[in-house]
Amino acid sequence: MADGKKAIAEKLATTYSSNGLFGSRAQLGTDYLTRDAGAAKGLYGNSLEEAWYGGFVGDGTKPSVLHFSKSELPQAKFFWSATLYTLPDRFLYANPIKRYSIGDRTKGLVYDPDGGLTIYLSHESPGRSKESNWLPTPAGKYSLVVRVYGPGPDLISGKWQLPPPRPL
Repeated sequence: MADGKKAIAEKLATTYSSNGLFGSRAQLGTDYLTRDAGAAKGLYGNSLEEAWYGGFVGDGTKPSVLHFSKSELPQAKFFWSATLYTLPDRFLYANPIKRYSIGDRTKGLVYDPDGGLTIYLSHESPGRSKESNWLPTPAGKYSLVVRVYGPGPDLISGKWQLPPPRPL
């Protein structure tokens, strides 16, 4: 049992997207380690053809940005979003602007002059001029989960990677 727990922990520590984690029994077969990682990361996730999932753990006491260049924006047939959860409980974070996720359907979102997109992740406001792209965080650890519905071929193949957060 200890060996199994160790193998699962190692798999989870190196799994940053949903590629290959979700699907039917026929799709996943007897790869129980991958099936367990899928259950741990998001039980009942959609198959990769339906949705791509990725994300990271951040710290709201260290303001950061998630920046997509124009060519790095998620390829979504339907839509994409980034949702923030508190840790360890994984609840939506109650915040003063009542924003729990941000994505291509967010009203008032402001794209960079070059067509890219910068999302501000911080406990405190990044400033009035940047609040349109602010996703408030708790003053502590959080989990940011990005979901892309109807992912494009680069997401399905694993060629596209979620950009890492950068310090603000």
